[in-house]
Amino acid sequence: MTYNFFFRDANETSPLYLLIRDNKCRDKIPLGIREDPKTYDREHQRFLKTNHKYRTLNAKLAFVEEICEGALEEARDKRFGFEKFRKRVLEEIELVVSVGKRHEDDGKFLPFFRRWALTDNTIRTFNRQRKNSYKLFEEFCDGSDPMFDDITYTMSEDYIEWMARRGLAANTRGTHIRNLKAAMSEAYKRELHENTQFRRFRKESEDPEDVYLSTEEVNRIASLELSGMMDKARDLFLIGCHTGLRISDYSRITTNDIHDGVLHLMNVKTRKKSITVDIPVHPRVMGILEKYGGRAPQLAEQHVNALIKLVCDMAGINEKLTLLHKGHLMTDRKCNFVTSHTARRSGLTNLYKAGVSTYRCMLISGHTSEKTFFKYIKITAKENAEDLKECAFFRD
Repeated sequence: MTYNFFFRDANETSPLYLLIRDNKCRDKIPLGIREDPKTYDREHQRFLKTNHKYRTLNAKLAFVEEICEGALEEARDKRFGFEKFRKRVLEEIELVVSVGKRHEDDGKFLPFFRRWALTDNTIRTFNRQRKNSYKLFEEFCDGSDPMFDDITYTMSEDYIEWMARRGLAANTRGTHIRNLKAAMSEAYKRELHENTQFRRFRKESEDPEDVYLSTEEVNRIASLELSGMMDKARDLFLIGCHTGLRISDYSRITTNDIHDGVLHLMNVKTRKKSITVDIPVHPRVMGILEKYGGRAPQLAEQHVNALIKLVCDMAGINEKLTLLHKGHLMTDRKCNFVTSHTARRSGLTNLYKAGVSTYRCMLISGHTSEKTFFKYIKITAKENAEDLKECAFFRD
């Protein structure tokens, strides 16, 4: 099964469609986009900067691609055919194209929260994080349909406790509370309610202790003889280690994104505007892309998270560590703390340790503040002392 975007009329302003195909089966799905095809790059399936809405439009297309990739992954795992794939895509696309519709909510919060979670904003369109917050809160409501006046401080505390029982970390709980608060604030600005208790909602946070892999450990992983899904997970993880990108970005890299040895990629962040990054391509990354026909190996993030732990164990990355994890001190082998995001953390930490300036590192990572960037730099006090042994201050 394949998919791509196309205009109904390639010569004048017309609707843009998603075309899905599998052998003789095909269907076109309207995306609620009507633009001039001259502002669209057919090869890269993205709008050009000549369209003043290109950031918003491209974010929407990226979101639709995520839907299709997720449906393809599910189709492969569960081995279902075109009709079920089509239904799965349509269900998600309906959320995207219907967000501009307005209905009378009669003081109900959930319909507004749903629209707010999926509607355009000045920074990022179709924010997946907001969508997840809506779905989680809807689950918390357990079939009830709260009014705006029901969204109280007491309810927010109950929600926090409910999320904690489900094992969500403090930072994750804080993110969902922040989105709940933001939705209530937006509704208040629109004079849909007069309930100001949302201003007192408590946003939790903690500084988690995360691991990174040293360059030597990354090389040990690369030297393993693997096959099947283990091989795919390892190779995909290595791309992250040598680019410093998130898995949502490094898993969609193709050789078409590389020119003169530099990777040029739009890094679509969760809460910030889309940022384009330019990253020198490591030979290992180029070799992996060629190995998989010019693109990064395709594997669901949850599979990478599970398999990379086994890969690290095989590479002997299994020293005992005690770290703060989801609000609790946890002792385990290092391999069991490794996830797909460890690749980004490792890439940025090793880049920084190699003596690259903070500013240059941030141009690679896409971070816009040093405070956020340094959360990814995981040099220990012991490593810092070893690095400083040769410093003139400690020698002369």
